[in-house]
Amino acid sequence: MADGREPVVKIILDSGAYSVWKLGKQINLPEYCDYIDRNRDWIAHYVNLDVINPGNPEAAAAASFENLVYMRSRGLDPMPVFHVGEDISWLYKMLDLGCRHIGLSASSLVSRNQVDDWYAHAWSYLVNSDGLPLVRVHAFGEARYKSLVKFPWASADSASWIYEAERAATMLLEDGRKVNMRRDGISLANAQYVGAMDDLDRGALNTLAATVGLKDLSLLDRCDTDSRALRLFIAALFYKAQVERINKKCPIRFHPPGFIKNVPRTDLSVIHLPEMEFYLVCGTNPLALAAIAFLGYRHVLASFFVIKQLKSSGYSSGYAADPISAIRADKSYAQYLVILEKYLEKR
Repeated sequence: MADGREPVVKIILDSGAYSVWKLGKQINLPEYCDYIDRNRDWIAHYVNLDVINPGNPEAAAAASFENLVYMRSRGLDPMPVFHVGEDISWLYKMLDLGCRHIGLSASSLVSRNQVDDWYAHAWSYLVNSDGLPLVRVHAFGEARYKSLVKFPWASADSASWIYEAERAATMLLEDGRKVNMRRDGISLANAQYVGAMDDLDRGALNTLAATVGLKDLSLLDRCDTDSRALRLFIAALFYKAQVERINKKCPIRFHPPGFIKNVPRTDLSVIHLPEMEFYLVCGTNPLALAAIAFLGYRHVLASFFVIKQLKSSGYSSGYAADPISAIRADKSYAQYLVILEKYLEKR
């Protein structure tokens, strides 16, 4: 880094193309490239500027590929993204261009079974005959344990963890069941209320909370800022524990089912992945950034579009090198550290 410090947090920079498309705005590609050039010392990986067009995925794929070619002409090596609905030829174009870090996005599919079937189809082109990966592959918006252990992902991310923990107030337990932590009259399907959990699930949640010194689960069962901060922290803690469980199974191999007859590439070398990395997306939520900094969580996915909106310490060389100090130096963020320090043991 420019100040001589080494980053301790790995940050993937996404363009924010999906958010921009939803808002009817645009991202300037040269400006995006300039930002990456200026900040390569703390950006671990960065994503190609995708073009979003659900009505015509082939046109979107062609425009995205043009952006990929442009970024590589600038001396950059972005991660292209292969989306549901695009012809498999675009995946081959990425490989033929020399891309060895590719993202898969199944966000337009609703059925979880459809998502896993599509993953299997794409992955059949990305493993050798021994089931080992030929490129680094990132799963966009994928946080399900069963899918993360089924394929040899290099990394994955979740943006929904904030909504689940802070707004919907649900928490995942290790057995995959959900707990509802908010007592405001809102009931959620398939989610137990924290005040009426059975002994087994209460024990699992108690064990998780006790690892960080939170001994009173009723603190999660409120609608104030303190509870929001604690729920976000516990949610991040859950994903940290889940990643540790996944990495005990590495290296993961994927052998395509018998009905998939794709021939593995023979011109690519196997990528050895000692572990999978899981990135939490924090958006413009200072409470979430404070929570993962306090936890010592080391993988964050940031958005170029979001960064342009922020006027604070989030997503910077300072945050990458020393997240706690960066958060503490910004009053709008530091207040949430105070809340966490009040209830939890520092990680």
